[in-house]
Amino acid sequence: NPSVALLRKTAEAVGDFRKTPIYIVGTDCNAKRNIAKLLANSIIYRYLCSEDLLEDVLGGKDALAAFRESDEKGYLEVETEGLKQLTSMGSLVLCCGDGAVMNSTNLGLLRHGVSIWIDVPLELAVNDMLKSKGAQAISDPDSFSQQV
Repeated sequence: NPSVALLRKTAEAVGDFRKTPIYIVGTDCNAKRNIAKLLANSIIYRYLCSEDLLEDVLGGKDALAAFRESDEKGYLEVETEGLKQLTSMGSLVLCCGDGAVMNSTNLGLLRHGVSIWIDVPLELAVNDMLKSKGAQAISDPDSFSQQV
């Protein structure tokens, strides 16, 4: 029966996919993290955020920001090491930090899963950045260059 064969093949494909990590990449913003969390919950995967893990290791957002600003190369190396460990996990939705797509080693690691690029409007990304710095969100796109 062709229908039974099709259902069997579909079940096999879904079973194989269930072990595949999913990487959410794009501009760092709340939308990217929220989408990653929703996806993980809807397909019963673990959710991790590489930025959150680095914050935990370094002692908070301020420590992470200071490390990134003082030693960008070191920061990118730490992110690569984290990706090496995390990309070996299956059934995971990983919200990747900004550095995840900044070198060929990281891109090679992300090849072993499904990568989804979250493209958000500039206004949303800028407003998230401003809110994280304690500034007021803006509604006039022409004023972005003055705020950033």
